[in-house]
Amino acid sequence: MKTVSRQSSDTTEDYNYVRIGPMGRHLLRWHFSVAGPADSEFEGGVYHGIVRLPKNYPTDPPMVQVFTPSGRFIPGHDICLSATAFHPESWTPRWSILSLIDALRLHMLTQANEIGGLDSKPDERRRLAKLSRKWSMGRVEHDLMIKEGIFPFEEKEQPQVSSSQSKLDGEALRAVLVPDQTGRQKCMADQVVESVFKVLTSPVRLAMVGFLVFFAILNW
Repeated sequence: MKTVSRQSSDTTEDYNYVRIGPMGRHLLRWHFSVAGPADSEFEGGVYHGIVRLPKNYPTDPPMVQVFTPSGRFIPGHDICLSATAFHPESWTPRWSILSLIDALRLHMLTQANEIGGLDSKPDERRRLAKLSRKWSMGRVEHDLMIKEGIFPFEEKEQPQVSSSQSKLDGEALRAVLVPDQTGRQKCMADQVVESVFKVLTSPVRLAMVGFLVFFAILNW
């Protein structure tokens, strides 16, 4: 299996919103916990999910699910993204596991009209964001992760996004899903890869190590 991280000059702080890694010996099942996007009804929330890799990854695309209730995705259901097995024609090995999670995180800001999507009211999403900080499943405990500083919500404020930048990001995100003539949703991976994601870097390894160390401590 190819390495997930890619080289660039970003710092580790750029990735303090996500922790990813395989749990136990299941190397084709990568668990992740990711902070909700800033300046949205998901801000302050932490959402856990899984990326299921096919045996011949990265030749074929993975599937992704979110388990933590968010009001945006149906918990435990496969989610249609351009970088998943719903759209093998759009898949490219340039997508890494982290870039897929980044796409999912940004996709939370779009209208829910894909398979696995859920269109809850903003107030409900904010309520669920608060509850997500106490959410747990098996060895995953968001409350403990926050207390241990894995998600430094208390120490550092989320960076603010200017209105012009938010507008630009919104235009890029609207390209994630494009309805075809039959009304089904078609994802466009190449547009998102080129316009949204930067090349991923070696500091990502540190984020993954932190995630694995966290679970190693729980299993000690």
